[in-house]
Amino acid sequence: MLMFMKQQWFLLLCFMIILSCFRPLKCAQLPLHPDEAIVLKQMAATMGFTLLNSTKDPCQSHMLPIATYHLEASNPTTPTNIILCNYTSGNYSHITNISLKVQSFQGRLPPQLVNLKFLRFIDFTCNYLNGTLPKEWAALRHLDTISVTANRLTGEIPPDWGNITNLIYLSLEANHLSGSIPEKLGKLVNLNVLSLSCNQFVGSLPETLANIKNMNNL
Repeated sequence: MLMFMKQQWFLLLCFMIILSCFRPLKCAQLPLHPDEAIVLKQMAATMGFTLLNSTKDPCQSHMLPIATYHLEASNPTTPTNIILCNYTSGNYSHITNISLKVQSFQGRLPPQLVNLKFLRFIDFTCNYLNGTLPKEWAALRHLDTISVTANRLTGEIPPDWGNITNLIYLSLEANHLSGSIPEKLGKLVNLNVLSLSCNQFVGSLPETLANIKNMNNL
């Protein structure tokens, strides 16, 4: 009887060990690279907001420490404050996604984002950002999404943005942009969505846009 009980206990122990092997592992998020923490401070100054706690790691909290903007009940648009750090190298995480929508920022688009080398996603929809589109963003080779919809941006689309060849979504809608649509945008062959409405563009759409075979929304 004692031998049987020992065998049962041994089998139960083995079963528990096997179960533990199939539990999902929860890996701790590596800290943000110090150079990118500096970029976030520069971004805050350029866009016109204050980091309430400059030592708080957004890779851990998945958001920036900024004051929450409270909307009127009649406004259905929801503020968004999301920071994702989905790329790691060595002992650090790197920012890949920034979404700061409906935050009432009144500064400018930050050219300093060019120093976030692994950035893929930018969404600054529905703010009061003014100034021009940063030509520096053309060097972000991993960037696949830009939305600056519904701001107060002026000037022309930088022709160099045609070099952001990984772009699949580009929305410049509802601003005060002017000039002609650059022919170089035809180099964005991976683009699915190109939204340019409600601006002050002049001239014709460039024939080079016909090179974008995957576009399903213009």
